[in-house]
Amino acid sequence: MKIISLLSSRIDLHIKKLCNRLTSRQQLIITVLLFMFFSLAAIYTLTIAAYRVGKEDGKVINIEHIERVPLYKPLKPMNDEKE
Repeated sequence: MKIISLLSSRIDLHIKKLCNRLTSRQQLIITVLLFMFFSLAAIYTLTIAAYRVGKEDGKVINIEHIERVPLYKPLKPMNDEKE
């Protein structure tokens, strides 16, 4: 675990150094680009999921009703201490 922690902290420091070198305008551009990329990825994922549900008239998802779980009575009562 120490190796993972050490590696993680080194990577974190390296990324912070790289970000501190950027101007505020460059940071803003990178932030907006990443936001747009992840937004488009989320919209694409939702669109594909909705398309697949609508495809084949909704037969892909089968909804089952909850059924009662059969309960079994114990063979011998728990409070019986006649043995």
